[in-house]
Amino acid sequence: MEILGKFAVKKKAGMSNTGDTASSRKYFYEGKNNNLTMLLSNIYSLMNNHIEPHHKGIEVGAVNGVSKDFINNKNYQLADFCYNSWLDIKNIDALKTGFADSSFDFMVSNNMIHHIYSPIISLKEMSRILKPGGKLII
Repeated sequence: MEILGKFAVKKKAGMSNTGDTASSRKYFYEGKNNNLTMLLSNIYSLMNNHIEPHHKGIEVGAVNGVSKDFINNKNYQLADFCYNSWLDIKNIDALKTGFADSSFDFMVSNNMIHHIYSPIISLKEMSRILKPGGKLII
């Protein structure tokens, strides 16, 4: 148990680096969790069923960037509202990305929407930057 000010906080197993994307990424690439690798492989396999290999795509809210190892597309970019070195596009605001209309064939928003203070505005922005008939994969 850790004492923070007047409050006692019980540390949960495996949760000591919550929010630390660099540590999360390092942990993943050290291969310490086969269950996580299997889970991600299954999730991204389902996503790949809806992605054409030649289409242009982006993940907004890419967090630790491991999705690039699972998405079968060479035109797939990682973006987030930070400056992590593994991101292709840094400091992107999901509410106002700055991309031109109809820029992408597909977008991935995996485990991200609940972190945004205005999901409706974010979804409208995603719709704007997707090409007609484009796919939003949540």
